[in-house]
Amino acid sequence: MKKYLMMLAAGLLTVSLGGCAVVTDSSQTDSVEVEEVAEEAKDDTEKNDTEQEETDEPAWYGSWKIIDVKAAAVSALAEEEVEKYKDQTVTYGETTVMVGDTSYEIEGYETMLDVYTQDSMTQDYKADLSDWWNGAGELSFVQVLANDDFFGSVFFATDNGELWIYCDGVFFRAEKAA
Repeated sequence: MKKYLMMLAAGLLTVSLGGCAVVTDSSQTDSVEVEEVAEEAKDDTEKNDTEQEETDEPAWYGSWKIIDVKAAAVSALAEEEVEKYKDQTVTYGETTVMVGDTSYEIEGYETMLDVYTQDSMTQDYKADLSDWWNGAGELSFVQVLANDDFFGSVFFATDNGELWIYCDGVFFRAEKAA
């Protein structure tokens, strides 16, 4: 009987250990698969981060062509200067702003948290820009941080893809240059 119990115990032990071996092999396979999936997810995340970095630049980066001009009730800009700026192209970049052929080194941009609506713009700047608001809901104020004061250093970015450059009481409406 002792032999019979010993054989039974040995058989159960063998079956138990055999079952563990299968589980161990399976978990090792699962572990490898999990590592592969984790690597793929990491690669996808890195690709998304790179794509996001490329699209994280401000909407106003690039070249802008003046398409319209409107003066506020009071402006300090002479008519000759207004005419000179009408045909300008302004290019905004990370470290420079180009106005025509003149380049200005800049430290960056400061955007105000306040947004302007048509009413607040009229009230604050005393300018009737009502016909410019087609499709625009809000404006964000942007100032170029630079040692020089130049045309294009203050502007409003619209939510419909235009810039309204402000200079001494005159607004210059600009669209992205082709």
